Amino acid sequence: MKIFGLKLVLMCLLYVLAFSLTGCDSQESESSVRYEESVVEINESIIARTEFPEYDTDVKIIRIELTNLSNNDDVWTDDANGFIVLKQEGDKWRYIDSNNVTVFATATQIPANGTITKLCDLETHYKLPLSPGNYRIRINVGGLVYAEFTVK
Repeated sequence: MKIFGLKLVLMCLLYVLAFSLTGCDSQESESSVRYEESVVEINESIIARTEFPEYDTDVKIIRIELTNLSNNDDVWTDDANGFIVLKQEGDKWRYIDSNNVTVFATATQIPANGTITKLCDLETHYKLPLSPGNYRIRINVGGLVYAEFTVK
């Protein structure tokens, strides 16, 4: 029973750490604005693209197509870090405010030389509406991939 309790406490700490690392602040101030640091590991075998290049400010869900260009299956863990939306500000990308929603991890297989479609539920995970500008959705699939779009 003590081992179960210890595992539960460790799991809770991991979720808190995950949210603190992704910039999931419920209130934004000048001091809490976070920008994406330079990207180190890009997964060049996966291409991500949004269903449309432009969306209205009232967009709630964005369909993302992930194409695996390699001869090996890849796995996307759709958890709290499954996708992160960033807005372009000059030459930087700023994390947009989230709703601090906990998502339990599910793994999605992207077959070798195959394509899957996933939904990015902005309404559940982010504070809407999005303001006009350029955005990108950062997806971690054994390295980072990006799907860019514009809100008009």
